[in-house]
Amino acid sequence: MEKVIKILIVDDEPFNVNLMDKLVRKAIKRSFSIFDFKITKTVSPTEALESIKSSPPHLLITDIMMPEIDGYQLIKEVRKLYNMEELKIIVVTSLEDRDSRIRALLAGANDYTVKPVDAVEFPIRIMNNIKLIENYLLLKDRTLLLENAVKEATKEIREREREIIFRLAEATEYKDAFTGNHIHRVAEYCKLIAEGYGCDKSFIESIYIASPLHDIGKIAIPEKILGKPGKLTQEEFEIMKKHTIYGANLLKGTKIPLLQFAQKVALYHHEKWNGKGYPEGLKEKEIPLEARITAIADVFDALTSVRPYKKAFPFEKAMEIIKEEIGKSFDPELATIFIEEEKEVYKIYKTFSSLKGEVEDATV
Repeated sequence: MEKVIKILIVDDEPFNVNLMDKLVRKAIKRSFSIFDFKITKTVSPTEALESIKSSPPHLLITDIMMPEIDGYQLIKEVRKLYNMEELKIIVVTSLEDRDSRIRALLAGANDYTVKPVDAVEFPIRIMNNIKLIENYLLLKDRTLLLENAVKEATKEIREREREIIFRLAEATEYKDAFTGNHIHRVAEYCKLIAEGYGCDKSFIESIYIASPLHDIGKIAIPEKILGKPGKLTQEEFEIMKKHTIYGANLLKGTKIPLLQFAQKVALYHHEKWNGKGYPEGLKEKEIPLEARITAIADVFDALTSVRPYKKAFPFEKAMEIIKEEIGKSFDPELATIFIEEEKEVYKIYKTFSSLKGEVEDATV
């Protein structure tokens, strides 16, 4: 919280500056403020404007009739930088006519009084403005505290959502002992592709948290199919394909944006760029972006991982297969990003491949 209220006094007559300084100090003593105060004085409006640009006061007290630039212009320049709540302006001038008052107020002054200043009235005006400044600073501080509290609460909710989603995704892996760190690697690969594609922060965070649920529908697939050591029959494969629909149905109807995001990933991550995927045979950009990204991550990780029906492909061979499928299974732009980030892909591949025998080693 700001603890010092800054006041700037501007008048081309040193006598007036010193007089107002004394009356301002008198007002400060009577205000019983919880804030400290710093008073700056100048006879140059140009110098005052430069000072305001670099270190704005909370209260500006200015004359109108001054050389270099007059008070009207000074007020207008200040108002280009700060609004009437951020910086209070009191005009003190010998101009008593109504037009001058209206002109000053239209320029952005908060208050207006005439010279010679009244030794009783002027400090009261200062005290009133100090109270307004205090209220503004206290409200600003409370607003900032509230914003920070909301940010922390939102962060905590997102962390809880992430943990719940990862644990839910891990429940699928209990049925498939060969998947190991699959969901963690897929999440990292998805994040890498999304960042390379220039997705916004919200999308990147969502795909990182939601992509582990891409295979949640496998909960409904019989274990004898999931763990079959050989090639699936056509009938078994048709059953396996239904995990996309089962997963989408499991997540359908939620009002939670993150799970709505995950629902599309679960349903469409086996669609192919050429339209030969499943369950709906979507093609190209008919397939949601989150699913197109997850498809690359999921296939690459499946290639480099041990499965009941196959050994893990070496890293370099898996990258070659991704290249071969550009424009067929995968979005060309997204797959190219993945290939170009080969060194980062390899880091993820090694970092999350801690389970013995889970992946085949390779060098890049």
